[in-house]
Amino acid sequence: MDSICSQFKIQIEVGRLPVGDGIWIARHKQLHTEYVLDFIVEQKKVDDLRCSVRDNRYRDQKLRLMRSGLKKLICVVEGDPNSSEAAESIKTARLTTEILGGFYVLRTSGLADTLRKYGYLTQAITKYYESQLPEDKCENTHVCPPFNEFIKRCEGLDKMTVSDVFAIQFMQQRRVESPVAWAPP
Repeated sequence: MDSICSQFKIQIEVGRLPVGDGIWIARHKQLHTEYVLDFIVEQKKVDDLRCSVRDNRYRDQKLRLMRSGLKKLICVVEGDPNSSEAAESIKTARLTTEILGGFYVLRTSGLADTLRKYGYLTQAITKYYESQLPEDKCENTHVCPPFNEFIKRCEGLDKMTVSDVFAIQFMQQRRVESPVAWAPP
């Protein structure tokens, strides 16, 4: 991890998040306030993806990510799906996540490759925000939520409402995915 930090000139902090496996944070240069950028990532090894698809954890994790309020959802699948006994269900889960769930699905060969991709993602995210928010116009834009607000907002995502229960039941039907089940009437 140290080599990735020095290669890409980025800082990586490891900690627990209420949703997802990784987020990107911007720190105000003078105030040192932390803001959550609009990108969140869920990382799955192929075997973990296979197990979580079987026991529906994967669906629940995708729903929490979608309800986090962040718009750019990324799913990293680590390893070769063809090496798994459930290769077809893994490929189907990846395609459904991308096409119906609106996620950007990224496949990597292993941890080192994943960390390298995170470095490239960080560079792309930095360029994205630099082009969207020039430094001289960043005062009072309130584009990204403060870190503590994001954490507070995501802490209750595990609590289910009646609508959630109905949507989960609805998703048991073939070809019904999260965006359809949770669509407003």
